[in-house]
Amino acid sequence: MYSITRFMETQYLRKIWETNTHSFLVLLVVSGCIFYYGYFTNPMVKNGMITVIINDKGFSPEKIIVPQGTTVKWVNQDERPHWPASNFHPTHSLYPEQGGCIGSLFDACRSLKEGEYYSFKFDIAGIWPVHDHLSPGMIMVIEVVDPVKSARDGVASLKDRSAATSNGVTAAEFRQLDYGKQMEIIKSMATSNPNKAWGYLKNSYIVDGQVVGNAHEFAHIVGNLAFEKFSLDGIKVCDATFAFGCFHGVTEKMLLSEGLGVIKSIENGCLEIFPPDKSQDYTSCIHGTGHGVYSFEGGDMKEALIDCDIISEPYRQYCYDGVFMERSSQPDAKIFDNKNPWKFCTDLPERYHRNCARYQSQIFLGAFGSLGSVKAVGKNCALGSSVLLRETCYESLGYYIAQQSLGKMSEILESCKQMPNTDGQSEGGEICMMGGAIESVFQKYLDFRDTSYRLCNSLTELRRVLCFNNIERMLK
Repeated sequence: MYSITRFMETQYLRKIWETNTHSFLVLLVVSGCIFYYGYFTNPMVKNGMITVIINDKGFSPEKIIVPQGTTVKWVNQDERPHWPASNFHPTHSLYPEQGGCIGSLFDACRSLKEGEYYSFKFDIAGIWPVHDHLSPGMIMVIEVVDPVKSARDGVASLKDRSAATSNGVTAAEFRQLDYGKQMEIIKSMATSNPNKAWGYLKNSYIVDGQVVGNAHEFAHIVGNLAFEKFSLDGIKVCDATFAFGCFHGVTEKMLLSEGLGVIKSIENGCLEIFPPDKSQDYTSCIHGTGHGVYSFEGGDMKEALIDCDIISEPYRQYCYDGVFMERSSQPDAKIFDNKNPWKFCTDLPERYHRNCARYQSQIFLGAFGSLGSVKAVGKNCALGSSVLLRETCYESLGYYIAQQSLGKMSEILESCKQMPNTDGQSEGGEICMMGGAIESVFQKYLDFRDTSYRLCNSLTELRRVLCFNNIERMLK
């Protein structure tokens, strides 16, 4: 039997335990957080802020794990400008907080000169990839975690992270990994064997002949590392998959590493590696040069176009195209005179007009806000001062509608039918539908063969023949 004294001691200890249980659990959670952040995060979070350096090598560090509410500060320590923003390039739409100049609120919205910085507070838990808008192959990952949850899951997370860097990850398993783990695998593989990495990336994101995810930034990484290993011959690793990303990565890295003096070498190399009589890939190769000179010139479009003029006719148009593609995603591209929406293009020398017009539809869409405004975009296309401007605008709008609808024929038809006539000689809707058919094949969307043939068949005779010829050429 307990003595009265023993009973009282027991009750006293129980009371202490009950009173301090909450404090004990809080201490346990805090200790877990300290372990978690101490183990997984190299940089120190000070006063709720962590600093990331940007230089010619990219972001340092390339991966950080921080608690919700942490502010990340990017400081440019490179002579060249850099522009940190949420993935994906160029829409900046992944981080789910709207209000930025292009898409997400998480966006520097301008290039940072040497010594300048940009800060953003991360309140939403998740894995948020970051890229340099001027050099999309430069990528880092920020993992924002709930501190209490991460303390509970820290040991399991350690096991997952170790497994992510091991060999033998299948394509299906790769698609299920978080972005940071995917990036580690692609970088590691591409550093030693870019060919293997490119094949692995395509195998992971192309299922039954159709693209099933956004791998454009990963393609840039493979291209960057292919150049480091093989110089310009790294182009041989690439093809046009994932919107030319691998081509962009090679030429962008070559220009940033060696300067404008290599532009002719890139042109000659593209034509030698992809002879025009045997392959159309020389167009994508030179197109990538446009992205490279845009990055090299720090986003100065007019200087980049002058750089493209170093390339021989008729190949320089593909370089122009890369420049205008990059420019179309800039915040100031949404600003134009509603009374004269084509002024930006028509103020340029005529040799740039076609490539400028290819991206005006996206600029108009960016200003009007959504695909629900395609009729308004069509009206602006119709205001082009030449047949070239108008028809190129309609066709490129078809590309964009196909991209946004992932090649759904019903949406392409419904949107393109809102187009007005151009000058009475051709139908804007038909040109738009032809663009949708071409883009569906290029992107290899679900049922792209059936979609493209049915879209072509819906056109009047002259355009139907032209549409089928384009589709057959692309399929070959």
